[in-house]
Amino acid sequence: MATVNALNIGAVTLPGGGYPPLSAFKLPVRTGLTGLFLLGNGLALSSKNYAGGADAELVGSPVDGGGFVSLSPASFIQTDVAETLDFSIFTIGRKPSGSPAGEAVFVGNFGVGQVGTSIYTVSGLIQYNVDRTPTGGTTGSVTSNAAAFGLYSVRATAAGVVDVFNHTTTNGSISPNVNPRAATGAGPFRIGTMYGGSSFTSNPDMNMVMIYNRKVSDAERTVIADWARGYAAECGITV
Repeated sequence: MATVNALNIGAVTLPGGGYPPLSAFKLPVRTGLTGLFLLGNGLALSSKNYAGGADAELVGSPVDGGGFVSLSPASFIQTDVAETLDFSIFTIGRKPSGSPAGEAVFVGNFGVGQVGTSIYTVSGLIQYNVDRTPTGGTTGSVTSNAAAFGLYSVRATAAGVVDVFNHTTTNGSISPNVNPRAATGAGPFRIGTMYGGSSFTSNPDMNMVMIYNRKVSDAERTVIADWARGYAAECGITV
């Protein structure tokens, strides 16, 4: 029996809508991927977890921005992806000019008394906060233009080494091994908000979030970033 390549359909236009982007079929690194949310293809597909886990839930009234989803503390994406001691998170987002006062959360699970792991804006920078035992939350940041879309990654190991990288401007920082990691978040990851934090009152625009349960290698980080940049370009976003 002949093998048929179902994706190679030439100039044929498929009827209707609701199809996943081709990028979802072309991931360069799948090992350890627990969450992949492609948010540039309409609200109907924004809850889909292309990593193969449980789909997310759209809470409140997220808004399709055409190539991204506009979120807020009251309108966010509740995933089923759990925090792990080793992790890598990639995200494309911005805190647009004119958004409400306060800082914007890209992805996180911080709650009052439960540090967890989160990525968010602080005074125009992109910052992470992760828990370490017994010292509690540790933060690190990278220079960025948070008002424009950027591509960022944060990686950590259970031993406590954490790094953040701005793939748009190619600068980053590393926090050395001070104390081991602790997974203390208030629940599964949320996109666009956390579980607490009175200063996080602004609204992010999000194009993509992907979460691994391991620290990817430097070489893997590069090819994942190239893939994410290509997906953003399909959505009309340059990072």
